[in-house]
Amino acid sequence: MAIRSYDLELDTSAMIETELMYCRKGDTTGSVILNVSLNNNGVPVDLTGYTLKFRAQTPTGLIIEDSSNFNEVDLINGKFKYAVTSALWQETGIISTSYFIISDKNGNKSTLNLRFQCLNSADFEDADTTDYIDQVEKTKAIYNSWLNQSKEIIGSIDPGGKVLTELIGARGNFNTLGARENSQDTKIALKADKSYVDAVISSVASGNPKGYYLSLNA
Repeated sequence: MAIRSYDLELDTSAMIETELMYCRKGDTTGSVILNVSLNNNGVPVDLTGYTLKFRAQTPTGLIIEDSSNFNEVDLINGKFKYAVTSALWQETGIISTSYFIISDKNGNKSTLNLRFQCLNSADFEDADTTDYIDQVEKTKAIYNSWLNQSKEIIGSIDPGGKVLTELIGARGNFNTLGARENSQDTKIALKADKSYVDAVISSVASGNPKGYYLSLNA
């Protein structure tokens, strides 16, 4: 399936530069389709008896030649479709040297250059994963070291977990020991208040209240 399709009017007699065409590193053959019309001074070039090839030079200088991805060829009217080979999409950068070759027994003829740009890919396998893996392993090692040190510290403070067990037991039915202590403080305060009230009532009932008062209003 084509992701991008370009219509190209290539005239052998005109120095007309084609538009910049795009694809991405790792794309497959046929991701870019070229619909080509080959003319000479506006007149269709008869391609009968010729073979077609696509040739290009990658940004690093690798030469690519392909003759197997031409289809819907109309020889008499000089028209054809070309599915750009995936070999062109293995390196990122500008591809400024690429063209079609028309060959017969007398030799080769070529079109003017086509221009492509191969865009970078964010594929995970393209990235250098060594640093990433190293960082993961280092993080795991740091965590394991911290965990072991924590166990050693706890073990030295509370061998066998006896203190921790007692603390957990001391919570009773409460979620925390602090919650139980707060509950007990509240009960003690209420009990103290009740004792005071009981004492006052007892004193009044006996007719002999404890304390000295300067007036009846006191």
